[in-house]
Order: sequence, then C-alpha cells, then structure tokens
Amino acid sequence: WNGTGGWQGQADPRLSPVGESLTTDAAARIPDGGRFELVVTSDLTRARRTADLLAAAHRPSHHGGHRHRPRVLVEPGLRELHVGQWSGLTRAEIERRWPAELKLFDSGQLPAAPGGETRVDFDVRVRAAADLIAGLIRRHGSPRTLIVTHGGVIRSLARQAGLGERHVPNLA
Repeated sequence: WNGTGGWQGQADPRLSPVGESLTTDAAARIPDGGRFELVVTSDLTRARRTADLLAAAHRPSHHGGHRHRPRVLVEPGLRELHVGQWSGLTRAEIERRWPAELKLFDSGQLPAAPGGETRVDFDVRVRAAADLIAGLIRRHGSPRTLIVTHGGVIRSLARQAGLGERHVPNLA
C-alpha cells in the first residue's frame, strides 16, 4: 500500500515483493554484520515478514560451537495506529471525504481518525510495549536487539521522548 499511498494503520496486507527486496537490501547494510540476539516485531503480517527476513539474513555468531540465529518475539503493542475509516484510502481520498478532519488530525488537534484509535491510547500502548521490551533486554543481560515496527510507532516514541516528529524520517 505504500506504493499507492494507501493508509494502512492496522490493516494487515502482506509485505509486497518490493518491500521484501528493500528488506533484503537493508539487511545487507546492518552494521557489524547484524549480530542480533533478539528481534522484536509488531504482530502485523508486513512487520512479521520483515523481521523474519532480517533474522534469516543475520550473520550468525558462534556460541559454544553452535550457530545462533536470533529469536523473533512478536509484541502486539508495536502495532501501527488504528486509522479507522481512513484505512486503505489515499491522502487525496481522505482529503476529499474529511477535509477538515484531516487538517485537524495532522496538526494533532483531532484525537483520532473517524472510528480509529486515539493518539492518547496509542501512545499509552506504545509506551507499555517499549517498557516491556526494555525490561526484557535488561533481564537478559542487554542482548543486541532489533525492533521491527511502523512509522506511527516510531513517531509516538519520538513525541514521548520530547524529540518531536521532525527527527523522524518519512517512513511511508
């Protein structure tokens, strides 16, 4: 849907062949050979497939003579923002049907897309997932962890860290 500009939210399309190719290319550019012990991913199909591809491309480390592939952990709290009635629509389609609402949503003044999850609830969910992952990393001796999630989740974390969205690249 990224190629056509469709808003996905929590819709669950598969990762496209272009997405798979981009993931494979990205895996080859991970610093230090991508030696991760843990990959944590959203439960949405496109993120799970990305995590699986990254874990498969992982350059294994040797522990006790055994090749070690990172464990993939699914965390539903890393799901994208539920955009309600806007799911599957392009920005142009949303602007035609909800022109005032989209402007308010973009400025942060509309708490949710029609029928969607509020930003407050989303931020609480994302923060809980981040805290859970941080606790898991601490309990396991700070393993090298790769997190696979969505642009909205990254923007939420940036907002909550006081960075603002200007520090988040366009992740369409």
